[in-house]
Amino acid sequence: MSISFLPLKKIYKGVCSDKLQKLLLEKLSSLVELEKVSLVNRDGVWGFLCSYDATNYSQYKISSTLRRACLAIMKNYKHKKYFITAMQSIDCGVLLERHLGNIAGVYAVNISYSGRSLVIEYAKNIVSNTNILAVINSLGYDVSSKKISYYKKNREIIFSILSGLWLALAILLPLVVQLSYSNVCLFLAYCFGLYYPALHSFATLRRLKIDIDVLMVLAALGAAIIGSAAEGALLLFLFSLGHGLEHKAMARAKNALTSLVSLAPKTATLVNSAGVHIITAVASLKVGDEVLVKAGASIPCDGQVVAGASMVNQAQITGESLAVMKTVKDTVYATSLNDTGALTIRVTKLHQDSTVNRMLEMILAANAEKSYTHNFTERFTSFFVPLVLFVVVLVACLPPLILGQPWGMAFYSAMLLLVAASPCALVIGTPAAVLSALACSAKFGVLIKGGILLERLSVINILAVDKTGTLTYGEPELADIIVLSTIAKERLLVLAASVESYSSHPLAACLVSAAADLPLLPADNIREVIGSGIRAEVDGQEVAIGNMSMFIDIPADIIAIYNSYVALGCSVILLSFAGTFVGLFTVSDKLRPGIKSFLTCLRATGIDKIVMLTGDNKVVAQQVANTVGIDDVYAENLPEDKLIHIQALQRLSNSRVAMLGDGVNDAPAMAGSLLGIAMGGAGSDTALEVADVVLMQDDLSKLPLAFALGKQATLIIKQNICLALFSIIFLVITAIFGGLSLSMTVLLHEGTSVLVVLNGLRLLSFR
Repeated sequence: MSISFLPLKKIYKGVCSDKLQKLLLEKLSSLVELEKVSLVNRDGVWGFLCSYDATNYSQYKISSTLRRACLAIMKNYKHKKYFITAMQSIDCGVLLERHLGNIAGVYAVNISYSGRSLVIEYAKNIVSNTNILAVINSLGYDVSSKKISYYKKNREIIFSILSGLWLALAILLPLVVQLSYSNVCLFLAYCFGLYYPALHSFATLRRLKIDIDVLMVLAALGAAIIGSAAEGALLLFLFSLGHGLEHKAMARAKNALTSLVSLAPKTATLVNSAGVHIITAVASLKVGDEVLVKAGASIPCDGQVVAGASMVNQAQITGESLAVMKTVKDTVYATSLNDTGALTIRVTKLHQDSTVNRMLEMILAANAEKSYTHNFTERFTSFFVPLVLFVVVLVACLPPLILGQPWGMAFYSAMLLLVAASPCALVIGTPAAVLSALACSAKFGVLIKGGILLERLSVINILAVDKTGTLTYGEPELADIIVLSTIAKERLLVLAASVESYSSHPLAACLVSAAADLPLLPADNIREVIGSGIRAEVDGQEVAIGNMSMFIDIPADIIAIYNSYVALGCSVILLSFAGTFVGLFTVSDKLRPGIKSFLTCLRATGIDKIVMLTGDNKVVAQQVANTVGIDDVYAENLPEDKLIHIQALQRLSNSRVAMLGDGVNDAPAMAGSLLGIAMGGAGSDTALEVADVVLMQDDLSKLPLAFALGKQATLIIKQNICLALFSIIFLVITAIFGGLSLSMTVLLHEGTSVLVVLNGLRLLSFR
């Protein structure tokens, strides 16, 4: 069995749907026999990670076959996003998904009701933009990029309030005037209350479908027919008001995301080649332009500081609570606040490619990717709603025909049942919680790419972690100086750094960095021994520094000291001056602060087992694991080996594995795990692309928050489902046995819908 990464010449863009991946795999499996194929990103390059029988196929044959098959499909692949107006309920999104998904050549359709957006993947040689727009328009919806006016944005709330006011007048007027005026008021209450439900119902019925709005319209009209027009008007008032409040609440959660972008300034102070300051639009900035950002102003673009120093608050991107110092060569992000001093920044990314814009796009796309629970509730309501209507017809017709019950009484019971069994709360409860959780996590600098991943966060019980760059900083650091003579530690460091300053080895740079504040001595006759060390003359005496292979006749006691530090996982450098061994330098990869408490917090969130997957040697890896308390260690791994270990872990009973790494060389393991988690997404495009969950700052303390948020979001989703189901069951029972009036049934039904939305919004303030 062989495993190979086969890069694609054409960079893959967009969201790879299950349908598209299945199409690719079907094409590939018809050409060659493959054990497994995964589409992954490695070092910014998309490609296939595949396992195959090396005795039957060469890597060249596999590579050429995969590439031909993939490009044959991908050359016609299209990924497009639309913004939809006039979506009045979750059912609108379901309707759009169903009809767009039935178009031949469409791979996937995802609707974000809260984001009013549609993401569609299709074969452009089969489907055109005109075809898509025609279906959208035929359902009564429109695609628009225009800013919506205050009236249009709040028209549903306004109409529901007007419906309530006319209903109140209809009830009060008979006390002072003739009944006919009251009937006019009821008619107006119906007009305003019916507007939005009827608008959507007509579009639904044109496609021979039935949804919740249709049920509500039928219930209101039925109430009017049997002489309970006031109760029908109350139903319309509460239903439209409930929908309006749901939309406002969902908009609040969405605004928690879009506020990130709104914080970015619209203009910037461009510094041209002559040093002249020009006010220009941020959208017109090009890569390489330099902009001046004064103290107290927002940074308009992603870039690198070329002049100045200042404290910068970048909480909107990384979730850091405190401002950080930014000086020359440091990276800054759009929307960050420049606190104390002026900065000149060179633009490194276009406005549309900035980290904050990409974060927002990914989060809104993530909201379109529905969770398992959301998909279940949609499938449930798709057959439950027609079933309700069928039962209502039976309740309205059978008792009068069989038992001789009055038609009016049977019809009233049918209307009660129609309202009671409508699953409004069941449909809205899950997306409200998911959107709120995604907004909350983004506020803390954790990017979660979908509702499905929220639910996966709640079930993970094994965490695999990379070592270098994840648990450690990934940069060697001087740990200790062991004196073997009468020479002082500072003198030893000066001697070593004076010679090592002529070497390009990473360990040499570590010693030179440690002596940055000390005056170095001139060195002559430098002779570097590749793989061993370096020799030179300082103050007329020979200095030799390197590993044990650099020297002969090393005393046994020094060898014992050397080996004892190697056993602890350190790199050891031996220093000889004038032919005498005078000191040892131990170098190690520094652990990130608070690793032990981080792992303790992870276990408290339900992680049962933590394993390390690293390419480092076994001694170093085991030492780090013993220090921080990791359960198992798998060392000396290539990226492909990490994937094999992940697959083995996932075959264990009841195991659900997440992989935490740096988003680059850990990409295969992330792709193979149930959940891939990357660090440092604010500085890494690869991390943003590869992982399912991204810690925007190199701050491991945010990961337990993500796991806890996933569990809390899943709990609230379950609460909403239970509340919605209990409400339906309770109201249906009371409708059957006549325990509640139509007015009270309407009130409880709509109250439950609003309640589940408010329960979901609690996640916005999660701590």
